[in-house]
Amino acid sequence: QAEIQGTSLIERVLDEDKPAIYEAMRNLLADIKPVLVEFRKTTHTGEIVWTSWAAIRAEEQNVIYAIGRDITSTKRHEEEMARAKEVAESANIAKSTFLSRMSHELRTPLNAILGFAQLMETTVLAEGQRESIEQILNGGRHLLRLINDVLDLSRVESGT
Repeated sequence: QAEIQGTSLIERVLDEDKPAIYEAMRNLLADIKPVLVEFRKTTHTGEIVWTSWAAIRAEEQNVIYAIGRDITSTKRHEEEMARAKEVAESANIAKSTFLSRMSHELRTPLNAILGFAQLMETTVLAEGQRESIEQILNGGRHLLRLINDVLDLSRVESGT
């Protein structure tokens, strides 16, 4: 405490947070309602901490009552959560992009296979050949349904 004696709180508030302090003071002096303000300040060791202050003016006594608390850990947690959300959203976009590309890359050759198998089905074939073509068509249609299901699930997850 001795290191900060002789300095006002506003001297230790970060410059970009001072407008919030001044606005809170104007509101406090203009009204009797409580004021809440959050800002960053430096400690006597030079560390930057987040502080939350609640204040109210007692008009009849011409006094301001205020209480402050360190909310640095809360703010750090909020920042970590915001970063984690950004990472998750980025991963979700990458997943959607991958599934879209994968779909195109799988459907193009699969459509060619199904198309040629359908053409072959219309020609005169031996019984064993007809069964083979039917297996190709059944397998291809099954793969196409699986691809569509994966894409449908991806769309549901992404909300599109």
